[in-house]
Amino acid sequence: MADKKKKKSFLNRWGLLIFYIGMLLLPIGTHIWRHWQIETEINRTLHSTEVHQLIEKQLKREDPKAFQTGGKIQSYTINYDSKKINPMGGIMFELYVNGDKELSISEILTKNTATNEYSLISSVSKKIQELVEDDKSE
Repeated sequence: MADKKKKKSFLNRWGLLIFYIGMLLLPIGTHIWRHWQIETEINRTLHSTEVHQLIEKQLKREDPKAFQTGGKIQSYTINYDSKKINPMGGIMFELYVNGDKELSISEILTKNTATNEYSLISSVSKKIQELVEDDKSE
């Protein structure tokens, strides 16, 4: 009889311990899972053709001859390591023009939920301004 009580007490303690550990790990696991989902959605968005077309359109506003012979802007690269969520909504990331890190553009990508369209807010580096102004003054 004492063995059964001792065995039952032992199982109850381990059961409670496992329960408490599970209660601690559940919120942590949920947080990690949610973070992974957000990262996946951000990556999917930044790799989408819609966003790339929007970026190219914006770069062509800066340099009308962009991506053509004689244009100052020939290519761009998204720095995926710089991506983060903007506290006011949207995704912040950086672009490098012509493979030069000094020719950078800071972007905020937002989505209008009513129209389901993306828009960009940009901050262009001084070097890009100088590069494009040289082209306009010629």
